[in-house]
Amino acid sequence: KQWYQRRVRANRVIQLENLDTYTDSSARIMEELVASYNVPTGKQMGLLTHIRLAQAFSNYSRRLQCVQARLQAISILVYSNAGQDILQNLLYDGLIEELV
Repeated sequence: KQWYQRRVRANRVIQLENLDTYTDSSARIMEELVASYNVPTGKQMGLLTHIRLAQAFSNYSRRLQCVQARLQAISILVYSNAGQDILQNLLYDGLIEELV
């Protein structure tokens, strides 16, 4: 039971509505969330990525920049022969739907 409770705390969902309308920077929002929710270090980069995507989603040109950055990062990893485990984390089933 103790392991289960720790696992539930580690997989907490943080939900913010209308993040694209926030005037604070992504970094400031991230600082507040990390302080409020005690986000583990291993999950902070993913959270920051989601914050940036959510803020850019309503603006087509900013959303396109995010997609381009993601594709360039993937192509660099493929070109540099990154480990298979890294590539599988990036090339997940929903990637195409997320990019479109």
